[in-house]
Amino acid sequence: IDDSFNGWDISIALRYLPIVDALKKIVKPSDKILEVGSEISGITTYYPRAITGLDQGFDYTRQNKYLRPVVGSAVAMPFKDKSFDYVISVDCLEHIPPKLRSKAVEEMLRVAKKSVYLTFPVGELSEHTDKMLDQYFYAHSGSHFTYLTEHVDNGLPSFNFVPKIASKHKEFSLKIVGNTSLWLWVVLLKMGFSNVAWQTSIYRRLLLLLPLIKRLNFTPCYRQLYILERLK
Repeated sequence: IDDSFNGWDISIALRYLPIVDALKKIVKPSDKILEVGSEISGITTYYPRAITGLDQGFDYTRQNKYLRPVVGSAVAMPFKDKSFDYVISVDCLEHIPPKLRSKAVEEMLRVAKKSVYLTFPVGELSEHTDKMLDQYFYAHSGSHFTYLTEHVDNGLPSFNFVPKIASKHKEFSLKIVGNTSLWLWVVLLKMGFSNVAWQTSIYRRLLLLLPLIKRLNFTPCYRQLYILERLK
């Protein structure tokens, strides 16, 4: 497992792999990729190529030869129009205050020359699930998990959030794909949060089943993948 999936986490891999699979089919060596909300690793763990990562801060104690870190805001990106061929953002939008989310998406569209791949948890059912998982984590660890707490505090975007923005940009087409069945997401996070040795061991070994598990995107899904492609 360590040889084939070095540094991989199955719950994080499931967020990225639909985008990785799509990019591998279309990206040229000369294409520039931006990840918004990348921290120090982002997609490079699952797609080892040079990218630019934009975030409010980076853990520089971790080395990453593939990612060029740029400190900045998702709602005021320090880049010119169409600076990148592809812009991606994975589970970032829900951590942005609701009033600023539209601006963040507008900025992604502005700096994208070809396409934007935007995925995040969406809808009331996923929001209810986050509250349940936050309580589960607190019950098992005695503390809250920041990742989930921000979901609960900010609330999740609605299903029509991105389509509403896309309708104002006729230069982009929009495709929507489900990303990670809700039941699977709950099972994985409960196993990962359990602090029970045999459960965390199984959680790690599930990486061997990724070719099958990554196809489990039956509705209801925890998150959606929005693909906005600039029309030629």
